[in-house]
Amino acid sequence: MGKLQKFSAGVREDKPIDQGRVGEDYEQDCTMGIAKLNGIVLAGLLALSAGGVRAGESATPATTPTSEPEVTLALVDPDDKVTVWQAMRLQVTLVNGSLPAGVGVTSLKVSIPRELELSPREVELISDAIELNAGARRDFPPVELASQPARDVAFASLITYRPRKVAFVATLKYESLADKRSATRTSKLVLPARAHPIGMYAGGLLGSLLAALFLILPPVRIRGTGPQAQTPPAGPALTALDRLRELGVRFVRGTVVTAIVILLLQTTTDVTLPINIAVQDFFGGVLLGLFGDKMPMRCKKKSGVDRSDAGKFRKTAARTTCM
Repeated sequence: MGKLQKFSAGVREDKPIDQGRVGEDYEQDCTMGIAKLNGIVLAGLLALSAGGVRAGESATPATTPTSEPEVTLALVDPDDKVTVWQAMRLQVTLVNGSLPAGVGVTSLKVSIPRELELSPREVELISDAIELNAGARRDFPPVELASQPARDVAFASLITYRPRKVAFVATLKYESLADKRSATRTSKLVLPARAHPIGMYAGGLLGSLLAALFLILPPVRIRGTGPQAQTPPAGPALTALDRLRELGVRFVRGTVVTAIVILLLQTTTDVTLPINIAVQDFFGGVLLGLFGDKMPMRCKKKSGVDRSDAGKFRKTAARTTCM
C-alpha cells in the first residue's frame, strides 16, 4: 500500500491510499461518460430520421397505383389455324384497370387484315358510351368472320398468297371519369396465316402444264456434216395431232396425281412422297406439278409393281368379270 505524502507547515505526514476506491471511481466516471455520449448520438439520429420522414412526406405525397383498361384478343378455339378466305371466330375481352372513379368507354373496334379476304373488314363492338367501374370485366360474344363473296375477292392475290404473320388490331377509346382525361389504347393479336388450298391446286395445274409442254417438244437438232451433226431418230415422225394427244395425256395425268397428293397433304400428316417438297402455297404446287407426271412411275418402282404384273392383273380381272 502506497503512502500519500502531505506537507503542512514544513511537517511531512504520510497517509495510506486506497487503490480499490480510486479504481471504482474511475470506472464509474467512464461509464457515465459513455452513457451520456450514447444518449446524445441516439437523440441526434432520432431527430434526423424524424425530420427526413417529414420532409419525404411533404415532398412526395402517397399515391395509389392505377392501371389503364386493356383489350385482349384470342381465337375461340386455340387449335384453329388461320387460313386465307376461310371463316374464323375471335374472342374479345375488355378489362378495366384500377382507376378509382372508373372509365367511360366511347368506342371499341377490331380491324381485320385485308389479305385474309374476310368479312367484315372492321367490327365495332361498342358504339354508344358505357361506364366501367374499377376492375370490371366484359366478355363480348364471339366475333364471326365469314369468307368474302367470290365477286369481291382478288383471286390473283388469293392464289399467290404466301404464308406469313398477320395482325388483328383492337382500338379502344375511353376517358377517365375522375379528371375527364381522354385516351386511346390498341391491342394486337399476331397469328401465322396459311395459304388457301386453291392456290396449291392452281400451282399444280401450272406445273403439270409446263412439264407436259417440256416433255412433248421435239429436241433441238444441230444440222451439218461435222462431228456435232445429229442423225434423226429412227421410226415414224410424230404428227402435230400425236403431240397434242401426248400433251393432253401428260397434262391430265400430272394434274390428277398432283391433286391427289395435295388432298392427302391437307388431310393427313404422315404422307411420304418420292420427292421432298414442302407444299404450302402456289409455288409449292407448281414444283409438285412439275413432277406429277413422273410420280406414278416412281411409286410403281418403289412398290415393286411392273408392267407385266399390271397386265396379269388386268387379264385376271377380265376373266373374273366374264365368268
